[in-house]
Amino acid sequence: MNRLFLWFYCLPIPQAVLLMALAAMVFLLLREQLEDVPCWKPGVLILFSCSVALIIYATLCQRTEGSNLTQPVLMPFHSYHTAFNGGSREIFRTNFMNTVLFFPAGLLGSSLLPRRWRSGGKILLTAFVFAIVSIGIEYAQYRFGLGLAETDDVLHNTLGSLAGAFTCGFPAPRLKSLGKRK
Repeated sequence: MNRLFLWFYCLPIPQAVLLMALAAMVFLLLREQLEDVPCWKPGVLILFSCSVALIIYATLCQRTEGSNLTQPVLMPFHSYHTAFNGGSREIFRTNFMNTVLFFPAGLLGSSLLPRRWRSGGKILLTAFVFAIVSIGIEYAQYRFGLGLAETDDVLHNTLGSLAGAFTCGFPAPRLKSLGKRK
């Protein structure tokens, strides 16, 4: 599992975007076909649980406890300021991958909410819940010396869950047969 995660995390941004778009499209198509089947919600719940477990694994379990606690970076968009002022350009890709990490949780979490709820309420609730989850992760990283706790991580993680919840509100794409023409 570690190899697969590292492979995905190191993908260039265009390939990661393509992979996430394909996964979202497959999910939306399956939802269109299977949403009324009794095993749909339990299946989505299992995938959601796996997504949250992957987030915990990637952000907390992959790291070793440090002996010194660095102060958290609480200034929003500090990573971009650093990158634009001579820092590593790799920060753009890692910020994007933080967004991608939370996308499936937002997509699946939003789809678990009742259909009768307004889509705006689902989106906001999902984003709020994962903002709290992200704050908890950053606090744990700070408290146990597991990495640098940054406001930017919370912003990107929340943005990822927001994008996933927003995508969940889309109808499934209409695919036409390749051989048929009107």
